[in-house]
Amino acid sequence: MIKIFGFLILSLCGAYAGLLKSNQLKNRVDFYDKYIMFITHIKVSVSFSADILEEILQKADMPYFDLYCARIFENLNNGDPFYDSWCGALGTLNKDGFLDIKDLNLIKDFGKGLGTSDISGQISCCELAAAKAEAAYKAYKEEYKNKSKLYKILGAAAGVAVGLMMI
Repeated sequence: MIKIFGFLILSLCGAYAGLLKSNQLKNRVDFYDKYIMFITHIKVSVSFSADILEEILQKADMPYFDLYCARIFENLNNGDPFYDSWCGALGTLNKDGFLDIKDLNLIKDFGKGLGTSDISGQISCCELAAAKAEAAYKAYKEEYKNKSKLYKILGAAAGVAVGLMMI
């Protein structure tokens, strides 16, 4: 009886691990969808208002990025330059650990170009960041489509295999 219970627990643990990995891919796809909207908001605000970058970020009504923007302002109030504040706040976006170094560097590169040139330079910086984010979004969406079920099945199969070895 204990062996059967152990087998079931190990099988469920394996399935749960596969589900977590699949969910990590889904979170990355969802993040890029929201990030593209965030970039678009900044681009539109730069194009049609005379606000400075900090005001644009304060007016951004994007719940996913509220904590990120708040951390940026906290860092700015502590005397950090904008780029350092931008990079220092990245931990709020990646608290679940689903973004890798490549993703974080893409966000850092966008922050590096913000606030360093005139309006047309800001717009082209936003367009470049949006193009890179769109490419990453498409790649991660395809990866999620192809590997989501694989991770779930592989996790469950690994759990069953370990459970069978224990019996």
